[in-house]
Amino acid sequence: MPELPEVEIYRRYLENTSLNQPIHHIEIRDAKILRVPNPEVFAKSLVRIQFKKISRRGKYLFIHLSSGEILLFHFGMTGNLRYDSNTKLQELDAKITRFDRIRFHFQSNKVLSFISQRKFARIELWHSIDDFINKRKIGPDALNITYPQFSRAIQSSKRPIKAILLDQHRIAGIGNLYADEALFQSKINPLILGSQISETQIKKLHEVIQNILQIAIDHNAQYGEFPSNFFLHARVINGKCPICGKELEKRIVGQRTTIFCTICQPLISL
Repeated sequence: MPELPEVEIYRRYLENTSLNQPIHHIEIRDAKILRVPNPEVFAKSLVRIQFKKISRRGKYLFIHLSSGEILLFHFGMTGNLRYDSNTKLQELDAKITRFDRIRFHFQSNKVLSFISQRKFARIELWHSIDDFINKRKIGPDALNITYPQFSRAIQSSKRPIKAILLDQHRIAGIGNLYADEALFQSKINPLILGSQISETQIKKLHEVIQNILQIAIDHNAQYGEFPSNFFLHARVINGKCPICGKELEKRIVGQRTTIFCTICQPLISL
């Protein structure tokens, strides 16, 4: 699933390709992706509208429209974007384009395709970002969250720390892989309750999370290019801890598979 680093890369991609081009028409290839009352009316309402700015909060991407409204992109499990000239689009093999769900055709003869293989992605129209965040109760962005905000989000909960990190209402943008990575690098057991973690460890975890996310962005979220000391490389079936060599433990925490080292991440109150 695209997580914060991937969505930040999409944000930059849109910023570099799709701004300030009036929309000629919208091609709806699968209306299920559009979470709007009337897809046809929605499509007509965006004719001649431009993308003026792209912003992000956690895993959510916001397109600021010249009409003053906000177009929300959520990428679900398999969402992606592709920007082509109309000529190139016509030349692409059908195997490449078969999961294109919505296409934004610009007057510049360029086309932005919103892709979703498993159809869990969605596009919504909102009056403002604040309206969306308040109604969905989305927490602060994990890359920009301040230490006081982070500390409150952790210490005020008696759930396991792994479940807290995955809770988008508390901290927006952290997914399963990055949560396991951050806890390993911070030497925190994923089962420890948020209210039991010391201030020192919370500070460490805050720093580690923001560092990991930035490294992921800098490497275009290509896991194979992450630093060799990253836990992610050992996070495989029968994987062994890169520090002590013990076989890694697997549990379900917050309804997600959680992998950690019981030696390097001991289950004690910190």
